[in-house]
Amino acid sequence: MQTDAPSILMVEDDEMLLEFYEAALVPEYEVLTATDLASALHVLQGQHVDAVACDLHLGGVSGLELLRWISENLPGLLARTAVISGESEPKLGGFDVLVAGKPIMAEGLHQVFGQLLTRNDAGKSVHGSAA
Repeated sequence: MQTDAPSILMVEDDEMLLEFYEAALVPEYEVLTATDLASALHVLQGQHVDAVACDLHLGGVSGLELLRWISENLPGLLARTAVISGESEPKLGGFDVLVAGKPIMAEGLHQVFGQLLTRNDAGKSVHGSAA
């Protein structure tokens, strides 16, 4: 695994989807994975993460709980966090994060993380002008 690759956290309760996401993103990214909120929090508390993509529905827990935790504990990371959802208009509880629809293919994942990793802590693009 490349040590200079951006470190990203994928949070998805469907293990087959998580394996697909990981395979699609390696080796361009150092991919950390979690299948539930507790695992995601463990990763975030113990490792540096450059960007996060989270399923909106994690079993019986809402992905909004993860957004809330990031907002309170790692606020700079929130600008580099995306929600992946099968809902056409997901309710995000007021969080201003990038939303990607399911199903998402490898190219879409790369676009999502490409966008996230060009944002600074305030959510502004750091490469070129923001659209």
